[in-house]
Amino acid sequence: MKHLIVLFAFVSLMTFQPVASAEEHGDHHGEHQENRPDHYKAAIPESSDEALEILEKNIARIKALLNDEVGELELEKIHEISYSLEAAVDYLVMHQTVKQEPVLNELDEAVQILHLASEEREEDETRKWFAILEKEYNRVLAFY
Repeated sequence: MKHLIVLFAFVSLMTFQPVASAEEHGDHHGEHQENRPDHYKAAIPESSDEALEILEKNIARIKALLNDEVGELELEKIHEISYSLEAAVDYLVMHQTVKQEPVLNELDEAVQILHLASEEREEDETRKWFAILEKEYNRVLAFY
């Protein structure tokens, strides 16, 4: 019986899949915890209006960074800014209506992958997902 329990535990661990992995998003960012840059804290918005202001301000900041030549310092700054984007989107997701859910999910995905791409210093992916982020942000604005 002990052997069956151990075998079951081993098989369970070997077949465990994260609920939402980067691979599901077509992303190829591995879990390189030891090489990850320092992480940042962001202010938590207290209203939907504040969350939208945070998004608008920080999308403009990233756009300005991407308009110039982009190196590791700029990608690190984008990574830092992405924490504020995440906090704003998290607030909107927690206070969403049913009609907003699909659009907010797309915005959330764009923010998450932008975060990972900038963290991994992948300029092309960062640019690609920022363009998607801008588009999804504009779609979200239609609900407010």
